[in-house]
Order: sequence, then C-alpha cells, then structure tokens
Amino acid sequence: MGSTLLYIAKFPEVQRKVYEEAKRVIGDDSERKLSVDDVSRLTYLEMVINETMRLITPGTVNNRYVGEDLDLGDGLIIPKDTSVFVQLHLLHRNPDVYPNPGEFVPERFSRENIDKRHRYSFLPFSKGPRDCIGKRYVMMEMKVALAKIVHKYEIFSSLAHIDDYDFEFCPFVRVKGGVKIRLEGRRSQVEI
Repeated sequence: MGSTLLYIAKFPEVQRKVYEEAKRVIGDDSERKLSVDDVSRLTYLEMVINETMRLITPGTVNNRYVGEDLDLGDGLIIPKDTSVFVQLHLLHRNPDVYPNPGEFVPERFSRENIDKRHRYSFLPFSKGPRDCIGKRYVMMEMKVALAKIVHKYEIFSSLAHIDDYDFEFCPFVRVKGGVKIRLEGRRSQVEI
C-alpha cells in the first residue's frame, strides 16, 4: 500500500482518477462501510495497485520444481528434477510484454490489456499450485484502505521521482526508511 501511495502522490492525473472513482463508490459519507460489490467497482484503483506491484514487485523471486523435462524450444530443455528461480522484477519489466517497462501506466491492467498477455506474465502473488491463498483478501483490503485514504486526503510526496527512493530486499521489497508522504484533508465542495 505504501508503494501505491507513492505512485498516487507522484502522478496527479492518476490521483484524480482514483479520487473520482472512490467518490462515485463511497459517496459523501467517508465513514461508510464498503460492501464486496462496492470494492469490485474500484476497477481503476485495482489497475493502479497492479501497476505498482509490477514496478515494485513485493516478492523478489518465485521458485519452481520441474517435475518432467520441459522443452522451451530452440533446443533448450530444463531437465526433470531441476529447481527454477524466476526473477519477478525482470519478468514484470520484460519489454516484449510491457512496452516502456519503466513507465507507470495503470491502463496496462485494463481487462482488455490483461486478456492480451500470457497469464503467467504478472506474478505478484504467484500462480499455479503455489498461488497465494490470501491474494483476494489482500487486494480487497488494499482497495478499501486506499480508496478511503484518497477519498479523505490529497496525497503528496516531496521527492521528485520514485527512483529517488531507496529499496531494500528482506523477504519482500520495501522502501528503506519508510514511505514519506504528506496527507492534506480534502475540502468539501459545495455547489451554489
């Protein structure tokens, strides 16, 4: 969530779209509890979260055990009983899958763009037999918390660019020293 707040702070147009979507779903009562249906309507926010996880992947590697010879084509074979480690950072920045991979483009995760990619081209929670059993809960939790924050506050960061942050790799990737953002309460707009 912290990394997503950084991207929302750095891209005012993204923040505006997230706010407008949160305002449509939440309404005027920022204390209102969101239903599962409400959360499912936060589609742009989910694109922003996914694009953040593509650029700052929470995990660093995904390992798999090859149960039978795997032919990759062009004479490349991964033999049975081999452990394979997938570098998620490299996978998520593959320019053949994600043109201009260093740019923050939430629309990469629109339904139509997701459908054009291989289902294993984005693995923030893994996939297959080792798929994270809590991924739906985590995504719902992030969407609710972020929608509530953006609904109530404008988000700012004093750093000029995301790359100005220093990241560390402990079991997961995180911002060294914590996320530095500033929140300012949104003023209610009264129409006359």
